[in-house]
Amino acid sequence: MAEDHYKKKFIALASDGKPRTIHFASTHNSALKPTPDKKYIARLSVPFENSIRIVLYSETKLGLIKSKYPGWWLPLNNTQEYAKVSDFVTKHATTVFIRDLLPVSCALDKNFIVPEPHTTSEVEYTELGRLEYRAKYKADEDAISQLAAKATGFIGSTVYKKASVIIGVPASKTGETSLPQRIAQLVANKAGLFDASNTVQWCKTKPSLKDKSMEEKWETLMSVGICVSSPDALIGKHVILFDDLYQSGATLNFLAGALLNVGVRLVYGLALVKSLSNSDNM
Repeated sequence: MAEDHYKKKFIALASDGKPRTIHFASTHNSALKPTPDKKYIARLSVPFENSIRIVLYSETKLGLIKSKYPGWWLPLNNTQEYAKVSDFVTKHATTVFIRDLLPVSCALDKNFIVPEPHTTSEVEYTELGRLEYRAKYKADEDAISQLAAKATGFIGSTVYKKASVIIGVPASKTGETSLPQRIAQLVANKAGLFDASNTVQWCKTKPSLKDKSMEEKWETLMSVGICVSSPDALIGKHVILFDDLYQSGATLNFLAGALLNVGVRLVYGLALVKSLSNSDNM
């Protein structure tokens, strides 16, 4: 895959102003609606197909349809179909389906509770957001264990279980161990995955991407480079690329492109939490 083409695709997607996330617990809590005046009894409406289409079909065997209006939808013709999709929405109430370059890219929840419109109340952590904060900034071993258990449960109950390898996003400084790498090791042990995190490192220290444009972020990552020490072990594999916090997606998608370049067949993006903003370090 040509690096320049991949870069242009991501920058175009990230800058097009269209929705990047679906979250049934907040911004899309009315996605499933009864339609008693129609030929079908209910409908599911979402702004894009990325990530959610594959997960939805794998669990319900029902497929989204491109709407003549912006977005995608699914007419539900009977009570059996409605029950399947209602159960799916309930199960994935906190799942964040993300629109990026990967076939499936999800976070287990937002890091903060989405504030009600026109309110000035202080933003509060979600349960997972609080755990991620404790794990990352307090080195809380109990929080790390809980996060690993939640990630393992999600993987085992979704299309992610098709993967055989997990890779935690590396630390900014070569030789250090990141929180995603620590949790990936625990998840690998619980889920029976091969943990290849120690084979993927930044070639140089990765600087902060804060306040950079999307193109500058990508150029910075390209200048740092990614070093894969055992590419032969990844050829043809389905890999979960795991991070603790998904923000703009630049890092995760850059790393995914590097893995595809060395022969990985499919990359699933998975994060513990998604930031409310699509900008880094916010």
